[in-house]
Amino acid sequence: MIIEKLIFNILSFVLLGYVFWKLISKNDTNYVYVLIIQAIGIVLNFIEILASIEYSIFLKIIMYIISIIIPLILMILENKYLNITEMIMVVKCKLNKSTDNKDVILQVLDKYPNSYTAHKKLAQIYENEGDKESAMDEYIRAVDAKSNDYDSYYKIAVLLNEMDRKQEAITMLNKLLKSNGSYYKASRLLGEILYEQEAYKEAINVYRSALNYNPNDYDLLYNMGIIYTMMNDFQNAKICYEKAATINHLLYNAYYNLGQINLIFNDLQEAKQYFLKSTQGSENEKDAYYHLALIEMIMGNKEKAIQFLNEAVKMDEKIYNDIFHEPIFITIRNQVIKPSIRQYKNVMENSNEDNEHKNEGSIELSDKEIKANKHLDHTYSIIGNLNNIDTKIIMNKENKEKEVELDMNNIQKERE
Repeated sequence: MIIEKLIFNILSFVLLGYVFWKLISKNDTNYVYVLIIQAIGIVLNFIEILASIEYSIFLKIIMYIISIIIPLILMILENKYLNITEMIMVVKCKLNKSTDNKDVILQVLDKYPNSYTAHKKLAQIYENEGDKESAMDEYIRAVDAKSNDYDSYYKIAVLLNEMDRKQEAITMLNKLLKSNGSYYKASRLLGEILYEQEAYKEAINVYRSALNYNPNDYDLLYNMGIIYTMMNDFQNAKICYEKAATINHLLYNAYYNLGQINLIFNDLQEAKQYFLKSTQGSENEKDAYYHLALIEMIMGNKEKAIQFLNEAVKMDEKIYNDIFHEPIFITIRNQVIKPSIRQYKNVMENSNEDNEHKNEGSIELSDKEIKANKHLDHTYSIIGNLNNIDTKIIMNKENKEKEVELDMNNIQKERE
């Protein structure tokens, strides 16, 4: 009991002296509040000793917290380059949701110009206001105050990218990944920027490095599939799409791309299976049905082709017009249900307008996904015409049938 009281008195008075010295040296009145709290604990201790009473456990805990633990926490935080005024003012700013937050933070920086917390908070305020330049400057100051603040590094890169300073953003992201290779968001952003600049090999290298830390990330694999597509490396694109779709069964555009790749490889059965899977997603359901009709025609299944085309036209009447530009459909296009005149007119009038009233819950493809899909379509239009001679066979067969029919009519006329 006596030893406990002795230890308490020594610690509490040492810490009281430390706080008092901070008050004098920094001329900061916020330390007065800590001194008052400490004094209350010390007074409670003296009352217990002088009155020869025994406090309850709860009251003893309170006494130790306010006299020893709080000052100790303050000492530890200040050794981490924080200070009580900064902490109080920043907490006040976080609790206060009004517009004077910036003024509070500026007051902190006026007194403590190297405050990491204040610089970062001010950067966030500027960012919310749309002042990107000022936000970036404050994030840089935050990094100067705390070199391992990877989030601020990333924020600087984001702002540079948004301000179209791509090369600086790339430099910043490479620097960040060199320090912290597992920083996922940096890898994603760097890959996106490199893709936009058509630096496809560099983007692939970034995603490969990121896969070392996130081997089962379907986004990384899916993006790699898109980049390999643009590089015409369809074999590796196929591998990436398949892995991504295995991890996330809702990547219907991956199935659609796999269908297109298998068409290029002339593997009709596998292409058919992937297009059937992609019809479960709304993003390219109608196009999948169109390609299924194309496959069925190549395989000689006209009835199924007609069914698939009717499904496609039902979803998008513009496809009916596309049928007349695809030679392989020449023998069945008149059997496809034609949209009503009113439907067709509305579709043609709106064909060049943005679709502002999409169905609720529909998924919209990104620009790079659309670009990859078009690239695959274009590639198939070249390679498919070389590999699939079935189209020419069907057309020649139809021409011969017409010639035979014409000859038979002529013979019939001669007999008459």
